Amino acid sequence: MIESVIRLIKEETGYSAVGMRLQDGEDFPYFAQKGFPKDFLVTENSITSKSRNWKDCSAEHNKPNLECTCGMVISGEVSHESPFITESGSFWTNNSYPFLEIPEYQDPRIHPRNTCILKGFGSFAIIPIRSHGKIIGTLQLNDKKVNSFTEDIIHFFEDLSLAIGSTLMRKQTEESLAANERFLKEVQGIAHIGSYSFDLVEDKWVSSDILDSIFGLPPKFEKTYATWLSIVHPDSRTAMDEYFQTDVLKNHGGFNREYKIIRKDDGQYRWVIGFGNLKKDSSGKVTKMVGTIMDITERKEAELQRDAVIQKLRERNVDLEQFSYIVSHNLRSPIANLLGLVELISQPELGKTENEEIVAGMAKSVGKLDKMVKDLSHILQVRAQADGKKEVVYFQEMVENAKSTSEELLAESKTQVLTYFSSCPSIFAAKGFLESIFYNLISNSIKYRRPDITPVIVISSRKDERQVELIFKDNGLGIDLKAHSGNVFGLYKRFHRHTEGKGMGLYMVKTQVEVIGGSISMNSEVNNGTTFKITLPLL
Repeated sequence: MIESVIRLIKEETGYSAVGMRLQDGEDFPYFAQKGFPKDFLVTENSITSKSRNWKDCSAEHNKPNLECTCGMVISGEVSHESPFITESGSFWTNNSYPFLEIPEYQDPRIHPRNTCILKGFGSFAIIPIRSHGKIIGTLQLNDKKVNSFTEDIIHFFEDLSLAIGSTLMRKQTEESLAANERFLKEVQGIAHIGSYSFDLVEDKWVSSDILDSIFGLPPKFEKTYATWLSIVHPDSRTAMDEYFQTDVLKNHGGFNREYKIIRKDDGQYRWVIGFGNLKKDSSGKVTKMVGTIMDITERKEAELQRDAVIQKLRERNVDLEQFSYIVSHNLRSPIANLLGLVELISQPELGKTENEEIVAGMAKSVGKLDKMVKDLSHILQVRAQADGKKEVVYFQEMVENAKSTSEELLAESKTQVLTYFSSCPSIFAAKGFLESIFYNLISNSIKYRRPDITPVIVISSRKDERQVELIFKDNGLGIDLKAHSGNVFGLYKRFHRHTEGKGMGLYMVKTQVEVIGGSISMNSEVNNGTTFKITLPLL
C-alpha cells in the first residue's frame, strides 16, 4: 500500500525520486522508494552513524546518532530560524549545491554525507511523518532540477504526511497486502485529497470518489471542461478560465491554484487547491493533465478570519487616530475662547456692559464644550455596548419605527418608502443599534431630498450563507465623493448647509455597524442620490 502512495506521488509530480523512510528498531531505512539509483540505496538506506566506536556515535539515552539531513529532521533537532526549515520541522531547498561549500563544523547536520547533492539532485525535501506527536519516518522528494518546490507544495505534502502517519499505525495491524487500493483512498479521504485525469483531446475528465465528494457531484455527472468551470465560484470563473487557457495550456505551466467552488449537491461554498501536470504524447503534443485537488476550506477560512481581524484592527487604529484628532481639534476652539475671555475679565478697567458680554461669551463657549462632551460620551457609550442583548430583529418593524418617529417630516415631504425584505426579512442582532441605523439613514434621506422631485427611499435585503446585506437607496441631493471621499463618515462632517444638523449621523451609523461586527460603504453622486450598503454577519 505504501508503494502505491510513493508511485502515485512520483507519477503525479514528475519528481526524479520519491521515497519513504519508516522506523525499524534504531534505524530508519527506506520502506518504499521510486527513482533512487541502486548504489545510492546501498550507501544511504541506513542513516545511523557509521563510526566503529559506539560511544562516538551514541546520542543521549544510548541511542545512535542519525546522520545527514534525514537524521536531522527525524531527530527534531532543527532550527526554525533557518530559511530551509518550516514550522512543522521539514527541510527543503530549491538549490542544494551551496551546501557543499559549508564547513562541517558549521553544518547543523550530524556527519553530512551530501550524497543527494553529489548524485545531482538540485532540489530535495525531507518531510517528517508523525504519529501521536512522534516522528516515525520521513517522506523524501528529490528532483534533478532546481526550483522544483513552492511553499504551497511543501505545505501540501506536510498535510499529506500527517494523514499518512495517522493512517500507518492503524494499517500495520488492521490491513493486509490486499488493502492497497483501499488504503490509498483512505489516505486521500483523511487529507481531503481527490485525484483526476483530464483528457484534453476528448474534453473529458475522470475523478476519484474523494474528488466527487469534494465537488458534491451527483451520479452520472457529465465531466467536461465546461462543467468543471460551472463548479468554480462565479466570482472566480472568468479569471480561472483565463488562467487555465493561458498559463496552463498556452504556456505549458503546471496547474497550481487556490480557488473557490460551489458544490453541486448542496450549494455549499468550499475552498480547494488544485495541482496538475501536463502529459505529452510521443509527438510532443499536450494531451492530458493529471493531478490532485485538496479541500482546504478550514485552513482558508482561518486565514480569511485572521486577515479580517487584522484589517479591523487597522481600521480601528485609524478610527481612533481620527477620533483623537477630532477631539483635540474641536475642543481647542472653545477652550481657547474661554482662556481669552478669562484673561479679559481679569482686567479692572472693564465696565459692566463689557463684563456682561464676556460672561455671555464664556457661557456660549461652555455650552459648546458641554455639547461636545455629551456627544463624545454618547459615542464611547455606543462602543462599550458591543456585547449588548441580541434578538431576532425584523427589518420591516425597524422601517415602521423610523417612519413613526419621522411622521411629520414624511408627510410634509411626501416621501415614499419602498421595502423589499422577502428574501431576508430578519437578522439576529442588537435591536437598539439597528433601530438607530435605520432611523439615521431614513431621516438623512428625507432631510437631504431634492426639492424638485418626489423623494423615494428604497430599502432591500439579501443574504448568503455567511452574511446579510442591507441596501438603502434614495434619489436625493447626493454628495460629491471626489471632494469628500475621506470624510463621509467623519465626526462633525456636514455636506449640506440648508438644514440643521451636527454632522454626527453618519459617524454614529458607521460606529454602530462596526460595533455589531459589520461594515458600511457608500456610493453617491450630486443630484443623483445616495446608496448605502451595510454588511452584517450571520450569527
